[in-house]
Amino acid sequence: MSREDGPSLARRTLLRAALWAAGGLSVVPGALLGCKGKRLPPTCYAPPPPGPKDGTTADGELGAWRELGRLWRELGVHMRGRYEFTEGTEKLKALEGEVQHALGALPASKELRTLVEERVEHVRNSQYREATCYVMAPWSPMGPRSKVEEQMEEVRRLQAEGKLTKAAAEKAAQAIAAEAEYFVQLDGALPDTNATQTDYEKVNRIWQRYQAHELPPTEASQSAGRDAVEFEVDDPALLPE
Repeated sequence: MSREDGPSLARRTLLRAALWAAGGLSVVPGALLGCKGKRLPPTCYAPPPPGPKDGTTADGELGAWRELGRLWRELGVHMRGRYEFTEGTEKLKALEGEVQHALGALPASKELRTLVEERVEHVRNSQYREATCYVMAPWSPMGPRSKVEEQMEEVRRLQAEGKLTKAAAEKAAQAIAAEAEYFVQLDGALPDTNATQTDYEKVNRIWQRYQAHELPPTEASQSAGRDAVEFEVDDPALLPE
């Protein structure tokens, strides 16, 4: 399966900010929102592996899948506050390069790539960004990113208690697939040039459809959701395609 590169994470972040400004939303000083620390609290900002993953996959492909899974779990370690600010910032910078290399080696679909890259950005914003307390646009990925983390936490809890059934894992995968679909559709709506009001209206409609549960995940997004759950438990055969 051919590799499909989505928009770069840096471009997506800048374009979202531009679209937000185009929508007429303003910035509120951090002092008015009670943000005092240097660290930004999580609430302060607003093709899957080729072939089956049941052990019959080529060694190289399975090895690439496991490497990306290792990096996914390391992002989870950051999310759980394992590292202090300076150490974590340095580790995340190095981790980003490893993530991009692993995504290229798999290769990854745009759905899986975007899901992983959004998690990298979530770690940066929630753990290592100096607080600026901007009022985020209503369609900011903050909510979907947080929902991914909530699913990961539940998966880890069930695994630790020996209660992670295939049915429970699939339920979590479907929930994450909904977030992956939102990420991909939002990326598809972002322009390559300066944002316009029409662009803002388009992404706002996507957000409204997401909120109304009217963005059914494609097969690729569902596969990305399954990959995320399998990454979390390091089991490439947990949820066969």
